Amino acid sequence: MTTVLNCDYQTTIDDGVVFGLNKCLGIPNVDIDIQKPTCYVDWLLVPEVRSWGIKSISVYATKIIASVEWEVFIEDLNEEEKAVLIAANGRQYGNETISGLIEVDTREEWNGNKWTIESDFRMEEDGMCKPVDVEIDFKNMKIIVS
Repeated sequence: MTTVLNCDYQTTIDDGVVFGLNKCLGIPNVDIDIQKPTCYVDWLLVPEVRSWGIKSISVYATKIIASVEWEVFIEDLNEEEKAVLIAANGRQYGNETISGLIEVDTREEWNGNKWTIESDFRMEEDGMCKPVDVEIDFKNMKIIVS
């Protein structure tokens, strides 16, 4: 007899890393300063239970919501690059910067593409388990939780 018990958790991670936002927006030569995103990771701890005990324990990230704040100094940008940044939820502040906030939600498409989640965290030998890092890759539409 196999019994599966699901345990849902949510962890907040304030130390994520973001890659490829400029390439995804179609402005690969523009340097975008990105603040550390705040990420909310929903994950499952799934023990596979047998009559004799627990056979295995798996962990999976199931949903990620992240807030990515960005800023660009605009002194060297042309009008087309500025328009792309403003279209990406950006606002121009004087003649110095354009900044904005992008909300990432793995349940929703972004720029017409679906996110994939890779769970790269495991149960430790001492029994501890929690995600501690998030990498958001806009170019490949992938989020790695470790």
